Amino acid sequence: MWPVHFIILLLFCYACLSTGNGKVYFVSKNFNNVLHWEPMKPASTGEKLFYSVQYWSDAGEQFLTKEECQNITALTCDLTAETPSIHDVHYHAQVSVNGRLLGRTVTRFKPIADTILGAPMFSTHTTVSSLFLNVTLPLGPFGVSVGDIISNSKNGPSKAVIVYILKITEPKWATLVNETTTGRFVINLKNNQTKYCGHVVYRPFSEWGRPVSENTSFCVTLLPGSPWMPLPWLFMSAALLVAIVTMSVVWTCNYVKGGKHTDMPQSLVTTSGTPSRALQSPDSCIIISTPVVSTPRDQTVYATIQMKPNVPSDRVGGYSPQDIICQAWQGSTGSSEGTVARSPTPNPLDVSAQSSEIYSAVAVHVPADENEDFQQASTEDRETSDLPLPPGAKLWDKCGNTPKLMSHGLPALRDVDACESNPARPLHVHTVRDTKGQLVLPLFTLKSTASPLNPERKPLLSDLMHFKKEALSLASSQSFDSSEWSDSGCDDCTVNTPTQSYCSTHYSPTQPAAPGFHLQCQNTPSCESGYKQNWMPAILLGAASEDSCEYRRTNYHWNGPKEEEEAEIHNSKSMTGWDICRSPSVLSIPIIINLFTLLEKEQWIKFHWCFSLQAIDSVKAFMTREKLNKQRKSSSSLSSVCKRPAGDLPHHLPFHVMKPISHKNSTESSSRAQFSIYEEEEEVSHSTRRKDILKETLATDEEYHRDKWTLFGNEAEKLEIGVIRSQHVLRTRINKMALRKQVEKKATAHIKYLERLSQKVPDFPIPLRAHTVWEGMTVQLCCTVQGCPPPKVTWYKDGAPLILSDQPWNYSLQQKFGLNSLEIRRCSPDDAGQYKVVAKSTLGEATTFATLVVNSSNLEREAHFGTSFPPTWVKEGDSLNLQCTFTSALLPFQQDVTWFRDGVQLHQSSAVDIKAVDNEASITLRAAHKEHEGVYMARLKTWDTIQEHSAFVYITDASAAVLGGPASPLSVQVCDVNKDYVFLTWQPPSADGESPVQGYYVERYDLGQGEWVRCNVHIQKMCHYPVFGLKEGTTYQFRVRAVNRAGAGRPSKATEPVITADPLEQTRAMVVKVHRGRTITITKDELEGQVKAPLPPTNVHACEVSDTYVVLSWTEPDPRGREPLSFYVERSLAGKSSWELASLDMVVNSPRFPVFDLAKGKKYCFRVRSVNKYGVSDPSEPSETVSLGKPQAAPAPPHSPMAVRDTDTSVLLQWQEPKEKDDILGYYLYYSETGEQDWKTVNNKPLTHTRFIVHGLENRKEYVFRVKSVSQAGNSNYSEESQPILVKSAIYVPSAPSAIALLLCTGLEMVLGWRGPLCHGGDPVRGYYLDQREEGMKTWREVNVKPVKERTLRVCNLSSGHFYQFRVFAANMAGVGKPSEASEGFLCEKWTMSEPGCPYDLASREVRDDALVLLWAAPLYEGRSPVTGYFLEVSQGDQSDSWMSLNDNPICETHYQVSGLQAGQTYRFRVSAVNEAGMGFASLPTEPVTAQTTPGTKEIEIGVDDDGFIFLGYEANEVNDESEFLWSKNYTEPIDAVRARTETKENRSVLTFTDPSEEDLGLYAVEMSDNANLSSSYDFTAKDLERLKELSWQVRNPLIALKSGWQVEVSEEGDVRLWLQTEGLSDAAELRLIFNDREISSTPHRKINLDKAKGLVEILFDQLAAEDEGSYTAQLRDGRAKNQFTLVFVDQKFRQTLALADAKRRDHQRKAGPYFQEFLSWSINDDCELVIKCKVTNTNKDTSLKWFKGGVEVSQVVYNQSSGASTFTIPQVTKAVAGSYRAVVSDRRGEDISTLELLDNEYDELLQQLSKQCALSAGPLSIQSTAVGFKLCCSFKYYISHLKTSWYFKDKRIEQEARTKTGSSMQMVWIEILNPTKNDIGKYTLEMFDGKETHKRFLDLSEQDKKIFYSGYQQSCCFLFFVSDRAKVTKGLPDVVAIREDKSLCLTCFIEGEPAPEILWLHNDKEIFNQAQFTITKEPKCSTITVNNVKTEYSGKYSIFVRNQYGCETVDVTVSVYKHGEKPPANAVEMGL
Repeated sequence: MWPVHFIILLLFCYACLSTGNGKVYFVSKNFNNVLHWEPMKPASTGEKLFYSVQYWSDAGEQFLTKEECQNITALTCDLTAETPSIHDVHYHAQVSVNGRLLGRTVTRFKPIADTILGAPMFSTHTTVSSLFLNVTLPLGPFGVSVGDIISNSKNGPSKAVIVYILKITEPKWATLVNETTTGRFVINLKNNQTKYCGHVVYRPFSEWGRPVSENTSFCVTLLPGSPWMPLPWLFMSAALLVAIVTMSVVWTCNYVKGGKHTDMPQSLVTTSGTPSRALQSPDSCIIISTPVVSTPRDQTVYATIQMKPNVPSDRVGGYSPQDIICQAWQGSTGSSEGTVARSPTPNPLDVSAQSSEIYSAVAVHVPADENEDFQQASTEDRETSDLPLPPGAKLWDKCGNTPKLMSHGLPALRDVDACESNPARPLHVHTVRDTKGQLVLPLFTLKSTASPLNPERKPLLSDLMHFKKEALSLASSQSFDSSEWSDSGCDDCTVNTPTQSYCSTHYSPTQPAAPGFHLQCQNTPSCESGYKQNWMPAILLGAASEDSCEYRRTNYHWNGPKEEEEAEIHNSKSMTGWDICRSPSVLSIPIIINLFTLLEKEQWIKFHWCFSLQAIDSVKAFMTREKLNKQRKSSSSLSSVCKRPAGDLPHHLPFHVMKPISHKNSTESSSRAQFSIYEEEEEVSHSTRRKDILKETLATDEEYHRDKWTLFGNEAEKLEIGVIRSQHVLRTRINKMALRKQVEKKATAHIKYLERLSQKVPDFPIPLRAHTVWEGMTVQLCCTVQGCPPPKVTWYKDGAPLILSDQPWNYSLQQKFGLNSLEIRRCSPDDAGQYKVVAKSTLGEATTFATLVVNSSNLEREAHFGTSFPPTWVKEGDSLNLQCTFTSALLPFQQDVTWFRDGVQLHQSSAVDIKAVDNEASITLRAAHKEHEGVYMARLKTWDTIQEHSAFVYITDASAAVLGGPASPLSVQVCDVNKDYVFLTWQPPSADGESPVQGYYVERYDLGQGEWVRCNVHIQKMCHYPVFGLKEGTTYQFRVRAVNRAGAGRPSKATEPVITADPLEQTRAMVVKVHRGRTITITKDELEGQVKAPLPPTNVHACEVSDTYVVLSWTEPDPRGREPLSFYVERSLAGKSSWELASLDMVVNSPRFPVFDLAKGKKYCFRVRSVNKYGVSDPSEPSETVSLGKPQAAPAPPHSPMAVRDTDTSVLLQWQEPKEKDDILGYYLYYSETGEQDWKTVNNKPLTHTRFIVHGLENRKEYVFRVKSVSQAGNSNYSEESQPILVKSAIYVPSAPSAIALLLCTGLEMVLGWRGPLCHGGDPVRGYYLDQREEGMKTWREVNVKPVKERTLRVCNLSSGHFYQFRVFAANMAGVGKPSEASEGFLCEKWTMSEPGCPYDLASREVRDDALVLLWAAPLYEGRSPVTGYFLEVSQGDQSDSWMSLNDNPICETHYQVSGLQAGQTYRFRVSAVNEAGMGFASLPTEPVTAQTTPGTKEIEIGVDDDGFIFLGYEANEVNDESEFLWSKNYTEPIDAVRARTETKENRSVLTFTDPSEEDLGLYAVEMSDNANLSSSYDFTAKDLERLKELSWQVRNPLIALKSGWQVEVSEEGDVRLWLQTEGLSDAAELRLIFNDREISSTPHRKINLDKAKGLVEILFDQLAAEDEGSYTAQLRDGRAKNQFTLVFVDQKFRQTLALADAKRRDHQRKAGPYFQEFLSWSINDDCELVIKCKVTNTNKDTSLKWFKGGVEVSQVVYNQSSGASTFTIPQVTKAVAGSYRAVVSDRRGEDISTLELLDNEYDELLQQLSKQCALSAGPLSIQSTAVGFKLCCSFKYYISHLKTSWYFKDKRIEQEARTKTGSSMQMVWIEILNPTKNDIGKYTLEMFDGKETHKRFLDLSEQDKKIFYSGYQQSCCFLFFVSDRAKVTKGLPDVVAIREDKSLCLTCFIEGEPAPEILWLHNDKEIFNQAQFTITKEPKCSTITVNNVKTEYSGKYSIFVRNQYGCETVDVTVSVYKHGEKPPANAVEMGL
């Protein structure tokens, strides 16, 4: 045998393994998250499984319940709304089945990572060589895009980036993969008329590692192209090759010859006195307009440049800018061309991809001269200047805005040297495209010599370059989207989609890639788009890091004098190999500017500055880091630029300039950029020779520019050679080293000057402005700030820095592009104040102020729901009024309170009255009907949301029209209205009445006649009926009555009035509109006037088929004619040719006709004839065969109703719908108290759902429920009854505690106190748990593992000087609730203060309208002296901080009654303790308490009870099973049990004083243990004591004396008289007769007489009946004396009297007939047999006597006709004996009946008497020896289990233990003593208790018996009475056996004993008799049982019982049957054949 502990461990492990092993997992697609789980097999056959779902997230702390997924049978649950995609939030879910855990999710579910992204949607468009594809994301839950959900899932304000991936898969040679983040693809494909296939997917950019979405495939075919398309590409390629070679040769030659001319082209030099002239161009196709000079000194030449389009002569309309814009820029391969020479003019008719033109413009800066002609012109001069302007250009304004320059075609830049300065060529600047698709020139502003402090100066380039070190780097600079620039640059993407479509085909880019870009862009994929590449020359300044990603620079070095020539050659070779560092997200626009730097007076050196237009912030940061203020670094930087010796200056000085585009308006946002290049003049001291050389050079240059445009041929060539020679001579004369030093010095000084000039003090161009808002609104405070360096911006509120992290949900600050905005959400009065913004930099600071005023809404506080309507019951036909009140008066926007019924809005009408006045809203239905039953909801608007309150309104049945009649039907609907025909449908009633509904009567009401007429003679069984024979054009109403055997019930609600008319009448008229709104109506009657004889109808068919009627329908003839039509309906049996008139004498005016007189089972054909005044038409075509339908069966009933606890007065009822549910309209519910069978209807309108909350139940009562299905065929049968449920509130976890306070601190320990939860959850709080953490830490640590019941706890092992936070959990039977809010940080430091600590546990009791009682506990820390009293403070309102003292002098007690409160006002209280040192800390305030008496509240009453004892009584209106009444004295002292006792009965508790005296005086209080709000107190004073003692004495006066007690007499006529007699009474005596706890008076059946003189009280019954059984109490009062006397007239006494009265009455009435002399009675004889007997008299030979039990005649009755005695003897009493017995004696003279109910108490009395007789039959105790001890036996004639037996040894009860074993059989009980010792010698007693009496048998084992039974013990230690022949089982049966289902089990055991024992096999303690399933073999030494074809129901305990005369034994084996696929128990022996 295994140890018990080991077996328990195995069972526990098995239970663990068998619980919660179901697979639970999420399936999510497009963020629609559905929980799935695998089904669980039922534990037993027929078990119904109901699943419930709970979920949990990281943000929560416990599992939450999904209400819609509770007790369901489905295997899925939609948790989309409960599991939104939130950043770093994961979810778990668990499923339980029938209260057991099925399983939970194994992994955490994160929607954004685990959801399956659905396939995208897209649209395509194709051209000759391009595919345009626009992709959109699918929608997720609630119609929200998947992209928006992903963005909301990110942790930050930025929007999520979605990467779209397009893959071309077919044909194989064209496969490619493209990605983009815009969702738009433009793919250049090679072959047209080719089918391309592929698919599109997407994925979130931020979610690495997750798979892409599902794909969407596509296949497209490109349009056919032009056969001449390759020819232009060939010519263009050849021209491009020639251009590249030519440009390379020219550039090389020019460089070798030193062609870097320093002179400015004279053709571009203009002055104010020089007339403007048009710039000429070497290309005849280019037109350069007259240049416009802005000012004489600040000279910038502006020109409008246009190119003559090469448009074929046959094209009409001339040139349009869009003709060039709309041409594609891509090459034939679809990739960008890095270099472009001169492209042919595009053909407007050619829409294929080709290289575009590169457009340029001119912008040349002319330096100022010392001549006065170059002085700056005044503003008036500029305004009055008559210089010609280009078309659309404007003069400069004061703000620095420049005119827009349009450019349409300038020769493209050369590829080799874009910065080359050729005096013979104009300078080139690239253009950009504006928002309208036009190419425009970036604007350049040149700075005059105005003072840097001049506020009207224009911004300089240095303004844009100066910045602090902490500014943004190039990599983090702001990028521009396509809304600002039409070029997106060369990204990592492979395809770029334009955001602005300028034409219907291709997008035209604005600019080519940089020269040699594809060779220099390292580590980046090639860009296969039609966009220009982002590129920029390298930064050469020394500050750029060599390994920087943002700035890669070319390694330039200064060379010595000997190395400079080699460096010059090297520079000329590497000029095309620019080191490029590109930023993919930044737009670059190369611009070439010639900058003339003044070195000496009248001496000019020309530099070429190349820079890229990008975000200027990066250059600011770069310039700040380097400072450029050190001479060495500046020299080194410029030295790296100039790569030649002195006199041979470099031609390129690259810069990166990044500048965001400031938007002026939408059309100029991307077309303007303002730059200012200022050149400061500086005097330099040089030698005279150098001045002469410079003057000579300038003169030569001036002559050159003057004559350049007039010379031609060889003269121009000679002049150019001379100029070059002069330049070379000039270079050789200048000292290279000196020039270099001068350049370095000049550059350093200029850079420092630019830095100083670019600085600007912080300023607010747009300051803050004041705002005034209402409370709860959102406000935004904005300002703009500027300054250089950028200032630091700080926000202040009321002088204090604004810390946004304190209220991140309320404040939101954004700073972007100089715009600073502060958004304040849900403004409150605390947000009001002065807001200040301070901008600080090294140059100073600026401040702006604004005031925010928040108007409090206290004056007009928005209304919320206050008290609202509960579930309401109203009787049918009565008015219904629902009303709800609000917390305040409705604001204007809240006046429209809307009402809904079942989701449908109700409106004001004659039947519905809706009102909203002040703070009340109501709805009134003047007459409520069943159709009005449902959920009523009131909806109220608030500032933020919409509040709703709803409740169910029940419409109860009105009184029945006839007794037992049915209720009224409902939902009567009228359809198919014709001239004389309508069709009605309705729903059956819920209540059938006393008998089932047999059918319905339909009634109609003619509004012109005013009476209701029945339409059908025979009842209609179905809930639909055709009404025929109506009058055309008459208004009718209809209603329906249900009929049962009692008659017709109440009518239903009448339908709305219906007018009978032709529904096709409107189709026969046409309205034609004519002049001035007039109309002409044309009818078919007028057009068909020529039709005489009608045509036959068509389409004759049956539109409605029932089991009693058929409705025919047909189509009127067309044309119908003008005359009115009627119809004849004919019928014939199918297959017959004989037709008869079906309509007979009825006139049929409508194309509908019901036929009622059809025979069942026969088929008919119908035809119809048209009739008018001209005749009868031919018959129509016969219809298809028609026959009556089968009777529609009633619907199947629902099943599995289940009730679940909800509240104290409601339960949630759920049920399962039937399988066949198509025709079901809804369900009716019924309920009854358990055992009453008094069923009541819940709803009178069918419910369409399978769950409903049943209201209106009584608390603490038990109910059962059942359900019916409803259809038009009627109601179904009732479902089975639900399990009984006790109505009480469901238990849930308590709410969170609150108000954690520090009560004491010793330095290492803290004592904490807190306030209990407001809601206990329906069960008292069983304990509290406390967590702690150090302030600033996130992890909580448990303080106590076991819960504490008190609300204080000492926390140990703390560190002194640390701050700690705490939180508390409350727990009850339902579990642990939510934690409280974390307390403030408490400093762990020993308290040494003199004042006391704070009181705690402050609570309110006995809250009334004007008073309440406060209770508190004394502080744990008293200070230096004991506490002497307490001061109380009160604060009015729930948020007020104003406190007012309640008492002037300290209070010594810890309780105080506060009076003088205002009813309905809210208060808070706090208490402070006082000692000699002063007043200590105040306690935490109480929860807000409203001074209002709870309805139903009762006070303590005092009085004297009936026994004369003084008592205090209290009655509570709400009591639970766990509720206790807690009495106390003076609120703290417990009640002394010696002086008083408490007694509780139901909801009333009484405190009774034993012997009241002055010691008992005081204040007594009582409260409920689970609801402290139910409390009261009473001050028991000495006056009360004196008054009540006197009353007690009066109560205890002598009673009225009794002469004779109650007597029962039966007269000969059968009348019964009950009487008693007292002493004589006075005339003032009173009598109250109480029967079964209710007072009765005289009735015709029962007369009550009082003879006061004799003191005789009589009750006379003319015929005693069963309802007269009970207790009769006569209460007599005569002055102060009183007495009462009770007669218990029940049970045997009543039955005997009733029988005697009946017998005497029958004997009196039926003298000649037989009757019972003795009625049926029972007795137990000496043989323990039940004998039922009766005796009849006045019999004869014809008299018969029959016995019946439960309606079945009993045949084993013995009847002695001579004596009339009849007996029925039952030898063995079992449960089958119980029942109702009836004996009937009869003959021709009459009959008599006697009944005997052996049920309930009578049957228990029978068992008691039988037990008593069995005990009396018990024999003496005897002793028997056994193999292991001895047995004490007692034999019986008959033994039953109802006789309780107990064994005693030496008057001490023998308990069941290892050494004792008791047993019993039908004739014997015994106890076996195993291994007896000397101590077992003594007196043994057997006690037998029969339910009333105890019977005993004794046996005393003396010393002599010891010798007999224990001789030889010392030698052999064995017993002489050991008998080896006792029956016993030796071996064969294991403990546990497991066998698989459908196998056979064989159990064999071996037996010993002499004589051979008797063998019995038992299953679950019942003997096995079934030989078909069980085969039992018995042999002398063994026995075998075989179970064939084992089933699960055969599991259980099998036993073998063996016995003989020496003893018996039982051996058990447990058999476990498992199914296929299951595993047997681990501890079982597996068997099976």
